[in-house]
Amino acid sequence: MSTMAIRVLLVCLLLLTFPPLTVWGQNSPDRPPDSQHSQEEGVADRILNPFSDLWLLSMQSEFQWHDGQITDKKRLVNITLIQPVMPVALTENWRMVVRPVIPFASFPFSGFDYEEGPKGPIPRPNFDRHSGLGDMVLWTAFTNMYTPPNVFGFGPTMMLPTGSYRTLTTGKFNLGPMAAALHTGNKWIFGVVAQHWWTVTGDSSRSHVNLTDVQYVLRYRLTPFTNIGCSPNMRVNWVADGRNRLTFPIGFGGETLIKLGPLPVRIGTEFHYYPITPEVAGPQYNLKLTLTPVIPAPGWSRRPLF
Repeated sequence: MSTMAIRVLLVCLLLLTFPPLTVWGQNSPDRPPDSQHSQEEGVADRILNPFSDLWLLSMQSEFQWHDGQITDKKRLVNITLIQPVMPVALTENWRMVVRPVIPFASFPFSGFDYEEGPKGPIPRPNFDRHSGLGDMVLWTAFTNMYTPPNVFGFGPTMMLPTGSYRTLTTGKFNLGPMAAALHTGNKWIFGVVAQHWWTVTGDSSRSHVNLTDVQYVLRYRLTPFTNIGCSPNMRVNWVADGRNRLTFPIGFGGETLIKLGPLPVRIGTEFHYYPITPEVAGPQYNLKLTLTPVIPAPGWSRRPLF
């Protein structure tokens, strides 16, 4: 079992020691008061809403097979994301959702070695594997439209240069806007979560960041608890040339809501194929596994702060 998988398993075991939750109650500001849903269906609805009042601990592990001009064969990249989702009521009508993204990566590239050639040094890629912390992302969304079926929020996002190795970090402090808009109906769920980062400051020897990340969501609900579809992330690196700028996946998978002891937990898997990927080196395929327990929310987070 990999180090990343062990970390995720330990977190899950710790969560099972929490006391029973009160999220099963039907009185929620995120559903009309005359809703006839069962308590379990209510949680299933709210866990699909990125601006609900639920506190979540989203954990995601991706296994990507990379290939390209500088690689000698397909090489496996593993990225595990720990993403707590922490909504807080600001006023009677406005809500703030704080979502840090903490990445742990295992990356089969440690830079270039140089060999002397007839016209000077020749770069040779070094495929020693580096594993460690990547650059953390923090986005904070503000919303007064958090009641389904149509929800919307916006705010700032920042990328911090926290990577353990040079190959796991941009070396820059990056800042920009984010916005999310989703339709979470009884049958269809669709929408986008978009972020963009520009470099503010950082290592002057590293390239500036001008990066867009868009997660598009398209799902169909087979039951109140189970849905099929996809939610992959496309990226545009605006400082790269045209052949290496866009990373665009398509895919398919499913997820469902279960209970582990007292905890409602959403589990899922998706497989992605990348018809458009950077030519120098980029992902070709991706297997994504997700685990999202509902965690106890402090009482103050649901009472307006102002």
